[in-house]
Amino acid sequence: MNIHRKLLAADVSRNAGYSRGHHERWPLEFNVALYYVDLDRDHVEALAVQDHGVTKEQVEATRDLVEWDPESEWTDIQSHMHDGLNDDDGNRTYSPTTAVRYGLPYHAFPQRYKRRTNECAYYPAKKDGWAKVSPYTCKCFDVEFALAGRGGKHLVVERFDGVTLRGWSADDLEEALLDDEQCHYHGFTNEWCRNLLAMIDEWDRIFTSQNASAEMEYQAAFRYAQQVNDALDSDEFTSKQFAARNSLCTA
Repeated sequence: MNIHRKLLAADVSRNAGYSRGHHERWPLEFNVALYYVDLDRDHVEALAVQDHGVTKEQVEATRDLVEWDPESEWTDIQSHMHDGLNDDDGNRTYSPTTAVRYGLPYHAFPQRYKRRTNECAYYPAKKDGWAKVSPYTCKCFDVEFALAGRGGKHLVVERFDGVTLRGWSADDLEEALLDDEQCHYHGFTNEWCRNLLAMIDEWDRIFTSQNASAEMEYQAAFRYAQQVNDALDSDEFTSKQFAARNSLCTA
């Protein structure tokens, strides 16, 4: 038996999947519950200053002009994160470490170079004035994710590289992977098994409750920083500053 099939069967068994009835079953599940999120205003303000280019003074000056409802923001950001789940190529490809571990392509060889132009984005070479041409060959797999369970805390894999996984339990998929005839019938090729095995390794690291919580806080802080910048450009802020300056002049 191919080693990748055997290792994939073991990983599917370890993961155990998720089910909410006989017809709604998935063999792979990752807990992305937002247990660690803090969207209280003071915390989000601190993150906006830390990560998104606004100053503490700007935050304080615009506080009464920025509306912040943690519950409303939570719902809106969670919906945005859900909608973007299948659009993020980072969820469908792998790191250099994973590439080395599973023998997957990553860096193009041999490297090609061209003279650098005024393009906005380029891959820098080690020599000034030159840029790399298409230096990466890593694969981007055809994957469909979904969120299941109360609050959408279970991230499940619906499809991977042409094979539908929805409807499989972890036990049934493990059994099929260990059977040559079932593997042939369902299209579980050795290459497919290796690719899914590699991505499970990748997903184990990126799809965690801690990472999901940090992403929600990051997006919340970005939104807050945008509102601060909008407030700084608003007529209300200009009027407020003018009134304060006027008050000093006439005191």
